[in-house]
Amino acid sequence: MRRTYFISFLIILFISCSSGGDKKLSFGSLDLYYTSDITTYEAEDVGDYFSGIGFGIGDTKEVVKLSKSNDRYMVQFVMPDGQVKLENIWKRYGKGISQNVLNGAPVDVDLCDEKFNSLKFLGSD
Repeated sequence: MRRTYFISFLIILFISCSSGGDKKLSFGSLDLYYTSDITTYEAEDVGDYFSGIGFGIGDTKEVVKLSKSNDRYMVQFVMPDGQVKLENIWKRYGKGISQNVLNGAPVDVDLCDEKFNSLKFLGSD
């Protein structure tokens, strides 16, 4: 009996640690993670926006994380090879999310590694 409880505890611990508390939605080849400060509706709207402009369509896996602090949003784009490229395009995505999804709220853009560690913070326009 004790062993069953211990195994159940380990499974719950593993699941909670591996997700980091973030939730995840998938849109084609786009995985969109979002924090508890983001509503599911906001995350779905951002994912739908990306799908509508053709981001995350194709064979290349795209990973993005959406978070919020006070009235500022942050979108983190994972650079799979650790190389920061095409900064202007990523900033345009942030501006598009702001204007088309989040009612003009400021959206900071951060280019990150696979663990969402910042490689280059681009801010917002």
